[in-house]
Amino acid sequence: MSESGSSHYVADLVTQLNGDGRVVADAPDGRLGLTETPVMPHSCPPEFRRKVIDLVASGRKTAEVAQLLGISDQTIYVWCRQRLIDTGQLPGTISSDLSELAAARKRLAELEAELAFTGGLPSC
Repeated sequence: MSESGSSHYVADLVTQLNGDGRVVADAPDGRLGLTETPVMPHSCPPEFRRKVIDLVASGRKTAEVAQLLGISDQTIYVWCRQRLIDTGQLPGTISSDLSELAAARKRLAELEAELAFTGGLPSC
């Protein structure tokens, strides 16, 4: 991918993420910029993650992609590592299992809260 084409690709990613037109394709310093500091959601869409990982896999530097998109480079490293786990290239817990575990923990917390609200177990 050419440098120019790559910049447009990154701009498209930012537009998809923010969806509010805050993208500035030609910042004064010559790089992609945002009109304000981006606030990242706790969870990015899987398609966005995949595209970010693809950018890094295509040879873009992680720090550069992170700066352009306004996300931390550590976040990108975590996403790349999880992809390696999901594809069996590294040992670890795959994403689908992590999702099930998170759902089970949430349900357990709900049940514990309900139990606490009702005053605990009935006495025999």
